[in-house]
Amino acid sequence: MQATAVSAEHARRVVELGKELLARRVVGLNGHGNVSVLDRSRGVLWMSGSSLVDLDEEKVAELDLDGVVVGGSIRATEAEVVRMHTEAYRARPTAACVVHTHAPHATAFAVASRTLGCVSESMARQGLVGEVPLAPYAPRGSIAAVGGIVEALARAPESPAVLLESHGVLVVADSPAAALRQLMALEEGAQLALLAAPLGEPRGLSREEALAVRQP
Repeated sequence: MQATAVSAEHARRVVELGKELLARRVVGLNGHGNVSVLDRSRGVLWMSGSSLVDLDEEKVAELDLDGVVVGGSIRATEAEVVRMHTEAYRARPTAACVVHTHAPHATAFAVASRTLGCVSESMARQGLVGEVPLAPYAPRGSIAAVGGIVEALARAPESPAVLLESHGVLVVADSPAAALRQLMALEEGAQLALLAAPLGEPRGLSREEALAVRQP
């Protein structure tokens, strides 16, 4: 699918976020993942393809909230995940950025079909104050997969993240900066939980404790 040129400013924001995710190592070894930013006033989002490696402005597409390409182009294999982004925005009315990666430690929980609680203060400070829900596995981009994500977001309305069973993680945030911080906090929390497991089950923070340190 192909349309007109993409807004350079918004494409640049997508590329910058993609590069930052790679630099912070919150993606899998193959660099797969996708990011988008949304201008709600216009009902338009700008989205990367399925790889964050060598991402540039020419690989960013502009779409409406129905997933119709209105600028740039997107390959069929990448179009599979567009609905995951558009439905995440519909599910979270304040969201302006969606990030999907295979962050290794967080994805380990998803592969083990486990949710992740608030195990560290750094998670709580970034709004991960409760259990990060698990969306059940379904083929990438399928109606079942997207439906499971939407249901998980509804089950945990305070959580900015969802673990995707046997796949990866999705963060639905109010800004690109918040998405980056929340994904890093989630990945760090998952890593700490795995490191602590041989020493004993992580204590975790109560809801009251987590809310007391959450950044406004």
